[in-house]
Amino acid sequence: MAEINIVLDGKPIPKARPRFLRSCNRVYNSQAKIHKKQRYKLQESYGSKEPLKGIIDITVIFVFERLKCRKDDIYHVNTPDIDNLLKALFDVGNGILWVDDRQIAQVHSKKIYGEEAKTVITIREIED
Repeated sequence: MAEINIVLDGKPIPKARPRFLRSCNRVYNSQAKIHKKQRYKLQESYGSKEPLKGIIDITVIFVFERLKCRKDDIYHVNTPDIDNLLKALFDVGNGILWVDDRQIAQVHSKKIYGEEAKTVITIREIED
């Protein structure tokens, strides 16, 4: 299978923790609208292709806009944590890029500074 390359423009969005409302004992997702927009961007970038059904190897580069005080830094070592960024991407990709994120067997990722904020995704289906 060939590589699938996708670039999502905009600041990478991490997965947030669930929020609890004590007054009515409810849990709500504070980022539902943000993740819905991210799903739309991903669907638009990937097109109307079928989700991958095999074992997946994914490489993700989260690029954050360079701050003036960090002009010499390459790697972004501040929040958000890379695992929360990956969780959000994996959840958003369900049903669009892959059937379910449990298919992902190999992950390569990094957070770096760049001129524009974006998420660069490269997906390969692994042969059994």
